This record gives sequence, structure tokens and C-alpha cells, in this order.
Amino acid sequence: LGQHYFYIDGVYQNVYNRLTDDEILKYAQTVTQAMQKGYFKIIAHPEIFAYSRDWDEICDQAANQIIASAKQYNVIIEFNVNGIRNSKHKKKVWKTPDGKTNYSYPRREFFELVKKANMPVLISDDAHDPSNLFDQDTKEAYKIVNDIGLEIINKIFDIFKENNIDFNQVFTSELSMSFIVDNKYRNRFIELLGMEFNL
Repeated sequence: LGQHYFYIDGVYQNVYNRLTDDEILKYAQTVTQAMQKGYFKIIAHPEIFAYSRDWDEICDQAANQIIASAKQYNVIIEFNVNGIRNSKHKKKVWKTPDGKTNYSYPRREFFELVKKANMPVLISDDAHDPSNLFDQDTKEAYKIVNDIGLEIINKIFDIFKENNIDFNQVFTSELSMSFIVDNKYRNRFIELLGMEFNL
């Protein structure tokens, strides 16, 4: 589940816009309702609602709702590396008062709440090009997640097995299939994964 748009007051709102308090709460409600359906096993860039605004109490409220729902419905929370790339490109990188690097997403404030909830995270490259697979930004993501003290899910296939999720069914959409069957992506994926898979 990767929510870039959500429906509110008769229009689709883009999460990259500066969202109002009501829009942020609606985003959290929409994401929560999606998780309740049971169709999604991973939530991508769950804190993207704060992309264009300062973190505040409303962001805390939305974040806690999303985190609690992910915990309740056994949905994995993603730490999105492409957000680091995107933030650098858009010059949306800053230092927190204690000198730590923060991004428009992934947001340190969100993942500190994930830590409080004692939930693990999955670090995802969200690779839009093979060169993005386990690049310097991915290594930076691991450092940030370790600094926060989060448990990292390293073996997604073990998670699929434990929850009786068929790997073949995870990659059923046309977009996912193109990622897997395109040789330049497939070869890099296999190289990093260290294993072949059959579709």
C-alpha cells in the first residue's frame, strides 16, 4: 500500500501538496481503512503525509493511528530509501535540534514513534533504476534506522513464509511483473538477493 493520492471533499488530493490538518487526518483514516481490508502486507512511505509541512501534534496523531493499525492488522512498515533520494534532489534535508539529519520522508519523527510502538521496519530501495538498488542512500537508511534503534526485517521471504503468503501472488500486477521480468532489474535483484526465483 503506497498512498500518493486520497479522496476528500469530492477531489483527489496529492500527498506532496502541503496538507491541512483535516487532510492529514483523512489520509490516516484512508490508510487505516485500507489496512483493515487485509489486502496489503506492507505500507510504503506511511509518513509521506508530512512531506510539505513541519511535524506537529496532528502529524503525531496521524502517525500513531497508522502505526497502531499496522500493528493490529500485521502490516509491515516500510522505511523508504527513495524518499532520501527525493529529499536530496528537492533540497528538503535539514538537521534536527540535536544535529541529526532529517528528510521530508522518511521522517525521523515518525520512525521514533514506530520505535516506541516496538515495531520492526522493512528498508526498501523503492528503486526506480537498477543503480538505486543498495546504493549509498540505502546504506544511509540503515545507519538512520540503527541510530533510532529499530529492528530491521531483513528477510522478507521469511515473513512471506511465516504468514503463508505466496511470493508469486505478491508480484501479480503488470507493474511488478515488468520489474521482475525486465532483465536489467531481474539480474540486479537476483544478484542482491543471492537467489533465483521462479514465476
